[in-house]
Amino acid sequence: MVCFSLAVLAGFGAARLVERMRSVRMQRAVLAILGVLILVEYASTPLQFWTAPRHAPESYADLVRDAGDGPTSVIFEFPTGAMEDPEYLYYSTFHWQYLVNGYSGFFPPSYRKLVNAVQGFPDDTSMNVIKSHGVRYLVIHGEGLFGARYEQLSAELDHRPDLKLVSRRPWQREDKHSEISVYRVVSP
Repeated sequence: MVCFSLAVLAGFGAARLVERMRSVRMQRAVLAILGVLILVEYASTPLQFWTAPRHAPESYADLVRDAGDGPTSVIFEFPTGAMEDPEYLYYSTFHWQYLVNGYSGFFPPSYRKLVNAVQGFPDDTSMNVIKSHGVRYLVIHGEGLFGARYEQLSAELDHRPDLKLVSRRPWQREDKHSEISVYRVVSP
């Protein structure tokens, strides 16, 4: 109703504006300009939706195999953020493990603290925060990292005594070719 009322008022305003013009040519030009402005205002473009893959990356199967019959594990996926976490939540339906960085549309203060704490990942501060959540596995998504960041990050994680590489597999999604690495948190 509000939009309809505004449209009627705009119509009266346009009629009043055109009435004040003496030249028919000028009236037509003003109406044409108003028409173009309305078309620009109401122009819409389709939203880009995320297309869910039909299968999860094989790295998650490696993670489940490594966990065996043990209790449900806690996973931290990197990079983390509002754009990545919904995808990780979708993948959790393939492995049914707990996620530190899940997604619900609400970001509690504890989540914001976690995101801020892992800005320097994989430094000791961020690793301590991650471990404080009971994390048993780290899943590093190369498709979410830019430049040589994945290679640099993998090299740093490979040399940490508190992590053991479980798997490193190629992954392709939406024209993004990359790898996913899974690490188990171990006692040094």
